[in-house]
Amino acid sequence: MLKKVLLFIAIFLPFSVSAASLHLGDYFLKGSEQVSDDLYSVGRTTTIAGVVTGDAIAVGRDIFSQGDISADALFVGEGVRIEGEVGDDVRILGGVVLIDGTVKGDLIVIGAQVTVDSKARIEGSLYVVGGEVIIRGTVLGDSKVLSNDLLLTGVVEGDLELWG
Repeated sequence: MLKKVLLFIAIFLPFSVSAASLHLGDYFLKGSEQVSDDLYSVGRTTTIAGVVTGDAIAVGRDIFSQGDISADALFVGEGVRIEGEVGDDVRILGGVVLIDGTVKGDLIVIGAQVTVDSKARIEGSLYVVGGEVIIRGTVLGDSKVLSNDLLLTGVVEGDLELWG
């Protein structure tokens, strides 16, 4: 499945990208660097420590976002970790997902193990489908969780809806 997604992105993405930054292979955006538009990365490892002033889309095995993304983020990977700030919605399809930063919009996650850690702050709603879901941080909006195993020690200020 991952090979089909990568092939689709490799074929069609260059036609839809105009002034964006497109990277194939491992990618590291240093803390002092800035991408002045959207960032597209397809490779084994993507690390974002700098600033992205548009959307960030990454597909790979490991995705680590420590910097700031001003718009939406879409991450597809076996291991996804967000420690920085995302200015709008975040969508993640991953195996092990750790959120330890701030998401200004909604967070939508499908993963085997999803953790919203104690320093995390979700200012929109949280939608999670996962085998094991741990919420230690703060969710200001509603939370809808489908999980076999849920641990909630954090704060959900909106409605909490559980399935599973």
